[in-house]
Amino acid sequence: MKQYFKLMCFAFTLLFFCGNVSASQGCSTLNKCSTPMMQYDDGTLSLDDIATLPENTVFLGGSLTNKANRRIPVLLLSRNGGHNWEQCAFGFEGSGIANIQTYGIANVWAIISFQQEGAHNPEYLLRSVDAGKTWCVVSLTFIDIKDPLIRLKDLIFYDDLHGMMFISGSLGSSGAYYTKDGGISWNRLWK
Repeated sequence: MKQYFKLMCFAFTLLFFCGNVSASQGCSTLNKCSTPMMQYDDGTLSLDDIATLPENTVFLGGSLTNKANRRIPVLLLSRNGGHNWEQCAFGFEGSGIANIQTYGIANVWAIISFQQEGAHNPEYLLRSVDAGKTWCVVSLTFIDIKDPLIRLKDLIFYDDLHGMMFISGSLGSSGAYYTKDGGISWNRLWK
């Protein structure tokens, strides 16, 4: 609790003294997670993150690389502690899912990042307020770090509305963004 308080004080100090750059993209609704589990015989499934919600809800995120070397994001969802699985179908080629965060009994966030040779450039934020039954996607094109190999270092939500995202690059560039509306819009803390 003490670290949380220190981090929030630091963030609010930065906002007060540094101002912000605002980015509001809105949220587009995506398909529901009702697709039966795919068979992964034709490729390599790589799982990068796991998160849970109460009532035995489990999320696994990663990517599938097929025999043609095409990568697609994979988000798997179990509502019964891992006994049965559904796949959430998101059509973003060349990407994977990581940094899954949960809060409370129904809030879930995940980052879809372009992944290639060490790069994990964040492209989209997935957001669900009903434990993964429905999803919306928020574009992260506002991230203005000019670096060929940026990567999301951390995604943290303190409650269902307030969160932070930390980005770093290979050339020493970095940035931090915060949200006050559950990830629909973001403000830059510093350049």
